[in-house]
Formats: sequence, C-alpha cells, structure tokens
Amino acid sequence: MLLDQRIRSAQSRSQTIVSFKLSAPGRRRWLIFMKRPHVVFIESQGQVGKIRATMSTQHMIRSSDGVGFTVLSQTGDHLEARSLTIKTFFLSAAIIGINLLINLTSPVTAFPYDDFVLIDGIWRTVEGQHVGIDYHDAIGFWLSHIGAAWWRIIGPDRGVLALTSATFSIIIMLCASFVLANRLWFLPRYCLLIGAVLAFEASAPSVYGWSVFMTGMAGYYNRLSVAALAVLFLQFFTGQRTRSHTGLVVECGTAAILLNILFLVKISAFILGIGIIATSTLALRLRSFSSTAKMLMVLFLILIIIVATDFVIAGTNPSDFLLTYQAAAATKLSPVSGNSIDRIFKSWSLVVSVLLLVMYARRPPAIPRSALVTVIGAYAVIQLCLNVSNTQPETIFLAPACALALLSWCPPSEPERSNQAPRRHWLRKSPMAVLPGVMCLLVLVPQMASAAFGLALAVSVASGFEAPIYISAEKGVSVPVVGALGDAGRAELFGQPSPKGVPVAWALGYNQPYDSMLQERELVGDACIVMLPMRPTRVVKGSTELIIAAAESILAVSFNLVGDDDYWKIYRRKDGCR
Repeated sequence: MLLDQRIRSAQSRSQTIVSFKLSAPGRRRWLIFMKRPHVVFIESQGQVGKIRATMSTQHMIRSSDGVGFTVLSQTGDHLEARSLTIKTFFLSAAIIGINLLINLTSPVTAFPYDDFVLIDGIWRTVEGQHVGIDYHDAIGFWLSHIGAAWWRIIGPDRGVLALTSATFSIIIMLCASFVLANRLWFLPRYCLLIGAVLAFEASAPSVYGWSVFMTGMAGYYNRLSVAALAVLFLQFFTGQRTRSHTGLVVECGTAAILLNILFLVKISAFILGIGIIATSTLALRLRSFSSTAKMLMVLFLILIIIVATDFVIAGTNPSDFLLTYQAAAATKLSPVSGNSIDRIFKSWSLVVSVLLLVMYARRPPAIPRSALVTVIGAYAVIQLCLNVSNTQPETIFLAPACALALLSWCPPSEPERSNQAPRRHWLRKSPMAVLPGVMCLLVLVPQMASAAFGLALAVSVASGFEAPIYISAEKGVSVPVVGALGDAGRAELFGQPSPKGVPVAWALGYNQPYDSMLQERELVGDACIVMLPMRPTRVVKGSTELIIAAAESILAVSFNLVGDDDYWKIYRRKDGCR
C-alpha cells in the first residue's frame, strides 16, 4: 500500500515522523505514524491521544491525501464526556439556583399547613430530638437533619425547606451529570435537555403534581425522589452504546448515592430504586455474570457504608427508625392506600404515554423486543406506583427518562457504524422520531411555567401589588400565604412551640393504612389538651371523621370536655397535665 511504502521510507530516513492529514467522514484527523506499526498517535479536535490498535479494530480511510487506518481517539472521547458532564452540571445548577431564589422569595399559594409540618421535624432536630427515638416521621430523617444544619446557619426561617431541597437537588444532579455524559454521549443536545428536565423536576416551585399556580414546599420530597429514580432509570436501562469513562467504583458510587438519597427521603421510592437495579440485572443482562456480580457487590458495599454513616451522624437508633419505615412502607404499598384502585383506573396520562412509547419503539428500525418490554414495562410499573402512593394528581415525570432509554436502544445510524459522530436523530422522516423531545417538553414546560409564575408572584409581593398573609409560629418562623388553596383553614400548629412530649400525627393513607387500628398512644399520646375540628376542610374530612370516631371512647374515659362550639370540641386530661 502507498501508506506502507511511505512509512518504510520514513523509517529508513532515520525514523523520521511522517504526518498525513486525512479527511474522515464527519471529522478531520491528523494521523502520525511512528516506528512501531501498532502504535498510532491521533490528534482529534485539538486533543492528542495515544492508542494501541490492531488491524481488526482499525478502519480504512481514503482521501486525496492518501490511505490509512484510524480508530476513534479514546482520549478525545474522554475529554468530550468530561466537557458534557461539566456543561450538564452547570446548567442544572443554574436552574436549581434560580428555583431556589424563587422558593425563598415567593409566597405559598397552596397547602401552607404542610410547610409547618415539615418545619416541625427540622425544629425538633435543632432542639436535640431524634427521629425513631423522640418522635416518628414517615418522611426520611435526613431531610430534617439537612434542614437543621441550614437552621443553624441562617436561623429560624421558612427558607430552610427550600435550602434543604436545593441541597439534595444539587447532589442528585451531580450524579445525573456523570450518568448522562456516559449514557447519552452520542446525543449531547438530548443530554442537556434531559438534564434541564431533571433539574426542574427536583426543584421547581410548584407543589409536586399540582397546577403550576400552586406554589409551596409541600411534597418537595416527592420531587427529589422522582428525580433520583429518573437518574437511576437512565443509568440502568440505557442500551449498549454506553462508553464508560469512569471506573467501577465511580459508577457504583453514583448509584449508591442515589439509592441512599431515596432511603433518606422516601422509603417507598427506595424500594422502587432497588427494583430498577434488579429488573435491569435480570432482564437486560447488559454485563457478563462475573461483571454483574462484581458490580452488585461493590454497589451494595458502598451503600451499606454510606447508610451506616448516616445513622452514626444522625445519632439515630436504627431499630426504632426501621420500625417507622416499616409502617410507612406498609402504608404506601397497601392496596387500599390513597384510594389506589380508583387512581389506577384513572391513570389516563400514564396509559397514553405508554402507548406512545410503544409506537416509538416499534417504528423502523425497531429496538429489540426484550428491551422494549423491559424498559416500557418498568416505566409503567414504577410510574404507577408513584402515582398510587402519592396523594397528588398523577404525573408522567419518568416518561422523558424512558423515552431516552429507548432511544439508546435504537440501532446505530450509518455514521455510528463507522465509529463517527452520529447524525441528528430528530431529523428522521417518521413523526414519531421527535417523541423523546416531546416527552421532555411535556414535563419541562409546566415546570418552567411554575417558575415563571413564582417569579412573577415574588416580584408582585416585593413591589407591593400583592399583600400576603403571614402565618407565624414561635421562634420567628413565618410563612407568607397568598390565595391559600387546599387546607389553609387548618391551624393545628399555628402559634405552638415545638413539643417535648409524645408527638402524634395521623394521615390515613400517608403514614397510616386506612384499615389500621389506632391505639391510645397513637391517637392522643401524652397530650394535655385535645381539639377536635367540627368543620374539617374537604382535603382531610374523611380521615378526620375516622379519627374522631376512634378517639371518642378514649376521650370519654381520660378527658373532660371543656369547650364546645360550631368549630371545635376541646378536651382536657382528667389527671392534669404533666
């Protein structure tokens, strides 16, 4: 060959380096051949990398400059992945930062009671109480510990909730940046798009699942859990075009951190995260048995170390805490929790999204049937579980992750077969080709609209056009409220200090199954005063009626009725208050 002749000629001339500029499809390269025939130096896009190639992995290139062999530069790919990781993270961080400012300055328009409930757990932690020992909380205990850390920095302020959410969101998106850069390297624009979607899912100002006009921190743990699940979904369900530029420890460490966040935020979501890993391992079999066993061993070893560290730092008794989680998990997984059956039959948006994803996956060139069934089936089950276990309206927040996972299973285009940069996948002739982008926008646009509404509301309050009502508790905590959709009429916590006795909280279908038998300690604890609402709001009317019916016999024996009007019945303990 002409090139071989030139190399031999170069070697005979005191091993002079011969350089050729060859034009490869889609990319220009400099090839510099040295004395050893299997060592190739490649300069690609300004980056120099050294690789060792064999004839079987080389690709012949013909151009007006000559004929030669080339392979992709691994160093160049590594730098591109690192660049994509940095871009994705900084885009996500900017979105989270903007949403944080909106959450800090915008008043609450829905469910302000939930803000006080969430602040109460933080308040208890600041005062030295321990979840699972001094009080029980169905929400993960590290939400209150991160909130308590911010409380000690900025003082008692409702902003600790927004800062807690932002802290977890940043950690999730840091993990997401590594995952997306390695799993979606062939679609950098989609990588940035899904990064923006996940950042908004985790931190948008609106209440999870509700209208864009309903702002507040209620249910922010649901946002965090679904964002972490979406990242895990992409990490374990993307196809085999993955180019991992991180080691096994980093890959497993990323998954372990996401699982730990789910464990600390919402136990039912942690179970779903384990399900994602198990389904991918058993159904897709992307790795050999030995590689899979090694990966799982490293992953769960890291997870155990992290969780043990969580308990040590929090000073929490694991056995007491796990009993709380066991009750919460049983409630969420109960078939009658939150009118689950009714919610299953009304999951129309989920059904439509599944049908569209199936149509997308079956369009030519169709992805493998096993991948189609596994990826879409996992999405349908996980999203349905999220919708059923939450009291909010149903969502399809996992649909963008599912669509991009399917896209990764599509057969590579011609440029990819020649190991070159892929063409624009969204310019295919089929209209269904744009579905991944559509799915992303269906989730992204409402979240962006909620941020715009929150920003407008914050500006309106700051300029004096809107005057919020400030609902305050002790220690200087106050929540500005405008509109007060949902349950603003409830005022059980307003003006009350953080309690020191046995705390009691009921939310049937949330932290108690609907068919549970509540005991005296669970109903009234060591309360001195018990107030029963006679006109509960629509949101809690059903649960309140069940609780009042269960409490009547206990109140008749241990309490005296000291007040009774159209709004409240007030009872005082007979043996006095301790």
